Amino acid sequence: MFNAGIFVMMDPEFFSTRCKERSIALADELLDEMGNLHQVKEALSRLKKEGYILAPLSYSDSDITEHQVRVLEILIAEPALAQRLSSFGLPLCDRQIENMIAIMFDTDQLTDRHVIWAALSALLCPLRQSVGSCFGTAPAILIHEEQPLQFLEDIQMLLSRGHLTRTFAGTEFTVPISPSPGLGGSDHRVFLEEAQTRLLKEFNLKAKDLIKPPTRQSPKLEKIEQLKMALQKEKWHFVAKTDHLLLKTWEYTLASFVDVKTEFSRWNLYSSLGLHAEEKGGIGELVYVYLQQKLEETNKKLNHFQQEYEIAFDQVRTTESLMRGISSETEGRRLKAEHQARVYHLRSCEEMRDHYHTRAQNTANFFTFFLENIDEKFQEHFQEVYDAEMQEVAPTPYDDSPAGFRLLYKHGRTHVGSWTFIHNSHEYIQALRQFFISIENPLIETCTWEEGKEEISHLTTAIVHHLNTDEFLTSAFKRMAKAHRVRLQAIPLEQMEKKPWAYTSGGTLPTLLKTYFRREGSLSEEARWVESPQDLLIFFLDILKMLPPRITQAFIEDSKKRMLATSPTHVFSILPGQELFCKGWEDPGFTYTWVRDQILHPRKHFYQKIRLEAHEQLLLIQAYAEKLPLLQAHELQRQFVPSDKPLTIGAFRKKLPHTPQTDAFLYEMLPLITPSQAEALIQKLDLKILAPYRPIGRRPFHDLLISAYPSHQSTDLHTQLATLMENETLAPPRPLLFADTNWAKFYFSFLVNPATLNLELWRTDKIGLTGAPMREWEHFVNGTVKENWSVFFRPYEYQA
Repeated sequence: MFNAGIFVMMDPEFFSTRCKERSIALADELLDEMGNLHQVKEALSRLKKEGYILAPLSYSDSDITEHQVRVLEILIAEPALAQRLSSFGLPLCDRQIENMIAIMFDTDQLTDRHVIWAALSALLCPLRQSVGSCFGTAPAILIHEEQPLQFLEDIQMLLSRGHLTRTFAGTEFTVPISPSPGLGGSDHRVFLEEAQTRLLKEFNLKAKDLIKPPTRQSPKLEKIEQLKMALQKEKWHFVAKTDHLLLKTWEYTLASFVDVKTEFSRWNLYSSLGLHAEEKGGIGELVYVYLQQKLEETNKKLNHFQQEYEIAFDQVRTTESLMRGISSETEGRRLKAEHQARVYHLRSCEEMRDHYHTRAQNTANFFTFFLENIDEKFQEHFQEVYDAEMQEVAPTPYDDSPAGFRLLYKHGRTHVGSWTFIHNSHEYIQALRQFFISIENPLIETCTWEEGKEEISHLTTAIVHHLNTDEFLTSAFKRMAKAHRVRLQAIPLEQMEKKPWAYTSGGTLPTLLKTYFRREGSLSEEARWVESPQDLLIFFLDILKMLPPRITQAFIEDSKKRMLATSPTHVFSILPGQELFCKGWEDPGFTYTWVRDQILHPRKHFYQKIRLEAHEQLLLIQAYAEKLPLLQAHELQRQFVPSDKPLTIGAFRKKLPHTPQTDAFLYEMLPLITPSQAEALIQKLDLKILAPYRPIGRRPFHDLLISAYPSHQSTDLHTQLATLMENETLAPPRPLLFADTNWAKFYFSFLVNPATLNLELWRTDKIGLTGAPMREWEHFVNGTVKENWSVFFRPYEYQA
């Protein structure tokens, strides 16, 4: 069985690590001992002279240098940016944030300079997606690269206040700072398991102690808190190896804007509580049954006093009738006394009847009053935010998983450092118990009905007791399954994907953009489903063709400028200014004809000319086998028999495993370069290296040429060599690079698959040297799944 996992084109974590390390080092160089900017122009000059660093698999590393050059140029041109940086410093809003920055710089004594250093290095560090947060990462990259002042304002608000705030449609939305900078490298699960096991042993605790902590009187409580703090620090140290902690924290904080809800009825928590009277086991049913019982008792007494009133009324009327026929003074005094007594009794019955009538009305309305008030209180005490560490869903590498959102309890406090994330059923029930106990007195103060104040106390007690029952928790999961339209599986409830305290959501980009950028109107969007990669390319080109020059001119002037777009499962950034893509939408002719004549045919004809001789077939098989485990490699080489006749690429591919990794291998290796061709190019470049003695693949030859140059360059040598090899027909025509994937080192490109000769959607490096087909999305580009691709074609609508 072919193991796809061993094919690794480029390790994204290495790229992220280089981004982080180079940014921290450059920021340190730009600050004097007091944290003031200095020698910015000198650093910019040095970057331009030797900032392009040649390293193994560094085909897209020029992105790091070019981003840092842009930031330094802005720092020089815009004094407001430098002024904003100088305003950073201690104290910070929360001790945990201080710990995070201290870990970044490996220091025990935090100073103002460390805070400025953290903010500046975050600005200098290219942002890349590391978990399934594309809905947040794509706009975050845009803000980070195109709106640096807004980025620094956000960072300052996070450090000083612990949250981001936006007022949208008359409502203020506040999202707390993400408590986590993510999970770090791909081996984070192994690390977390080993770290937790080691710390549990060190603190003499068991795993169950973390799930259901002991009572307040237990001596274990202090140990548990110490263990959690130690585990958090170890996680931050682990993440800091590959990611910039402050930058990732901002990215994940921003992501919480994607799921803001203006109505509590749309909350995941709302669905779990069962606030409707007909929902079995829910809070609404308990309140309704209690009040219904009270109403029945009240109505019973009301009916009783109504009957008493009617009898008393008749008795008064009878007495009055007798008084009109008084025969003696003695009888008159007796009837008058009797009449007074009966009138008093009538009035007493009337008062009691009216009292119970009013009570019945208030009881009937109390259900609505009670639930409306706790609705409001829930929104003050709880919040659902993006959780970068949520592991309920494991994403595949290049197919975004739904984002994880988690419930947090604010404990009635405004300081975000005191808020608590809820991770299990015990914490969920405890938070609800504390909530109802804490809101009892505020509800009583709100209630104008005196008897209702007592009912609030009774109801609160009843709800708190009900929350501790298995019936409530089980019914909460049933309500979750119904709300999310999923089956209630026969597994432990806490293993379900949709929980009352944690759920997954695809997130909607318009929600985030409208909230973050305070846009009340609809965003301009063009959307459609496509039937082929060619159809998708034409869709993108036609959108750009219809835009006015006031929008497109910015892309012509700046090839890095972005336009947000979505696939059915991913948010990314179109780069209209990329050279070949730009030629496509600037062409005045028919789009289909341009794609056919300028993209499809030249690349197709290039590969059709290639024929693989027997010795070239063996060479490719050997190179392919080197990427396989030993047993698979041996089996492949044992079974392979080269053809005596030259083979087309398609015919040769049939002898290899039919996987996307095979296509990626053929793309980076072909065409094979003969020793004479290699010698000619080496001499043309005047390099002091020996030419290979046998045919060599395109990528290995590129790497050989790069190895002959000094490691620090003033230009992007990777791109220059790739262009030269294309001009010498030693490489296929470059791919049409059109978008940033958000993923480390990868772009979206259209290219012709050398084996199938079809135009396909691939992810490639910046220079088109390596790549892989986006087979994960094949059903989205061949018409099988009719879900829309979309483009938000007015970038000014998402500018601060």
